[in-house]
Amino acid sequence: MSASARHSPDGSPVEGPLFTAIVDPARVEGMRSIGFVEHRSVELEPHGTLWIGVRA
Repeated sequence: MSASARHSPDGSPVEGPLFTAIVDPARVEGMRSIGFVEHRSVELEPHGTLWIGVRA
C-alpha cells in the first residue's frame, strides 16, 4: 500500500498534526515524500541523529 498525504505510512487515516521520530536516515526522505517537514534534529552520540518531523 502506498502512503498519501492523508494517510500514515501504514495506511491509517491522519487527522490533525502528526509527529514522527526517525534514527534511520534512509527513512527520512520517505517521510518527506508524504508531507513531513523537519521540526528538529538531535545528535545521539555515538548513535547518529534523531530526525523529528511534523505534518500539519
